[in-house]
Amino acid sequence: MKRKFKLVGRPASKKNSRIVLKKQGRVIDIPSNAYRTYKKSCLEQITEQLGAKIRLMKPWYIVEVEVFYKTMVRLDGDNVLSSILDIFQDAGVITDDKMVGKSSVTMHLNTREEDYLLVTVFEVDEKDFVVA
Repeated sequence: MKRKFKLVGRPASKKNSRIVLKKQGRVIDIPSNAYRTYKKSCLEQITEQLGAKIRLMKPWYIVEVEVFYKTMVRLDGDNVLSSILDIFQDAGVITDDKMVGKSSVTMHLNTREEDYLLVTVFEVDEKDFVVA
């Protein structure tokens, strides 16, 4: 089974531009405001696209991400993938981002439309990743 999602908006990296706070003598490292805003938007879009469908799929996944940017400035596919996997885990589309056996990110320069991502999540059996 596969599910496709279109997420509108420029992806924000969870790893970059983190905020470091000091609270009661402890250092707390949290994602940037840009990432938190992007995550909230993605969660709303995913929920809208899933509707009442069951969220949790099989325990192993293949995830393909296509990124459509208006400009290639500060583009890092690894960070985009990491952020998207965390968001899809929080949305309940995948059970754990550690269970993604294969992933890919493809970047496209797209000057005609706003920034967006196309994310395809395939559920697969464990046997597809077992080496005999």
